[in-house]
Amino acid sequence: MASAMKFDFKNFDPDKAYPLKSSHMGHAYIINNIEKTNPGSMKDTEALESAYKMIGFTVHKHLNLARQVL
Repeated sequence: MASAMKFDFKNFDPDKAYPLKSSHMGHAYIINNIEKTNPGSMKDTEALESAYKMIGFTVHKHLNLARQVL
């Protein structure tokens, strides 16, 4: 099982980061076909949703989409 990625604050260089200064960053789409993924995928989906919302994105979460929709 893969371990969760951790952010390396010690080596963070703000000059190399993409500036996120807008009050509305845009839209983020999360597609999670839970039936075809591992059991921890819902936790990952919730973590992504929370992170995107925290930095100003409008989040659109879609679960178990049919092939025809994709």
